[in-house]
Amino acid sequence: MKRSLLLILFLFSASTYAKQLTSYQAIEDTLNQGKLITMVFKYRECKIENPNSHKIKIDTAVFKPNSVLMNDEGYLGVAGDWFTTSIPNHEKNGVHQHYKILLNQNLATVVWTFFNPENGQRADDIQAIQVTCELNKGIKVYD
Repeated sequence: MKRSLLLILFLFSASTYAKQLTSYQAIEDTLNQGKLITMVFKYRECKIENPNSHKIKIDTAVFKPNSVLMNDEGYLGVAGDWFTTSIPNHEKNGVHQHYKILLNQNLATVVWTFFNPENGQRADDIQAIQVTCELNKGIKVYD
């Protein structure tokens, strides 16, 4: 009985680990099954276009979107936002950081835009930041 219980626990724990999805087709198939994905970006392995005086201080970003949009041309999109007070010159009032992720066959692009929380307008002193990563290098996707 003890062995049976240990075997059941082992099989259950082995099935709970996330599996890396290494192709766009595998990602699409997973989403079409109604499963959620997790996107892990290693920014140091990506190309960052940051025209601002402050630099991204994040090495890894993990996104687990609840909603993903896909089309027949091999693109999927994710969008979201959050509030932060970690942007220089905005520590007091903070800013809303809006992100959108576009993933095609081999590349993922994240575009960050920044908004004033008081009026919802773009923050004039912070330009958009674009990060481009290769699938399985700068971005890994898991089910």
